[in-house]
Amino acid sequence: MNLVLFGPPGRAYVYLIYGNHFCLNVSCLPEGQAGCVLLRALEPQLGIRQMARARGISPAHLRLLASGPGRLAQALGITRPRDNGQDGGHGRHCGRGGRGGDPGAGPAGAEERWDSYRHDSGTSVSWAWREAPRQNVTSDVLARLLGPGAYPKRVALQYRPLPAAAAARSLDNEVRAAEFRHEYSRRTRRDVTARDLHDHARARQAADEEARGAGVSLLGLYVTVTVTDSAELPRAVADTEAAAEASRIRLQRLYRSQAAAFTATLPCGICLPELARRLRH
Repeated sequence: MNLVLFGPPGRAYVYLIYGNHFCLNVSCLPEGQAGCVLLRALEPQLGIRQMARARGISPAHLRLLASGPGRLAQALGITRPRDNGQDGGHGRHCGRGGRGGDPGAGPAGAEERWDSYRHDSGTSVSWAWREAPRQNVTSDVLARLLGPGAYPKRVALQYRPLPAAAAARSLDNEVRAAEFRHEYSRRTRRDVTARDLHDHARARQAADEEARGAGVSLLGLYVTVTVTDSAELPRAVADTEAAAEASRIRLQRLYRSQAAAFTATLPCGICLPELARRLRH
């Protein structure tokens, strides 16, 4: 069912969720390794009437056209029987519209600054998440960050499932680290913070869930916001960071790495940790 995930990269992986929504992913790791990027939302620029017709709503409801993976797939006419496994990097296409492999998808000219990325279509700022949410989250936790706003933005959520043995080791290390901090606080008679108690409980809960069969994944999130007028950049940055806070996500602005982060949010399946590993070898 999920052979597409194992490569080659650039293939569409389409699956059905809740029995009635298709989700579109793009495989992004070398052949033989499972990994993909879920396309969670897009901001319609062209073909709005066609998307609205596919969604069965009025074109005036622009915010509802593709704000979510199920809506996105429906707006583009994505289905598993037709589109799963399609090659998005060599001029073929998925759904009713867009072609992959567009040579004009990236900027024609660009200048990287320490805190921003200036290119032919505007000025962008990019972030990565500093840490995952510490509390339980619901399925719509990213709605504020992913929804259309005053400034165009891209959000890339990358994940890699861990093999069972690696998942068990990772969670065991988390539990031991949490227990060490707890015991250190007790022996040094330091007051245990609420954060330490939460980390300890969360690590044990995750280990228990993994022992009962739950999977463990490595997650990463990158966000890019773009403005055409550089004077609007401070407001765009503040708006994006406020949306992330509402989604319980702490973002870290990637100073001196703006070009790499900008590339990570492009819909071309680039995984920065994997790219760094390849360059080291």
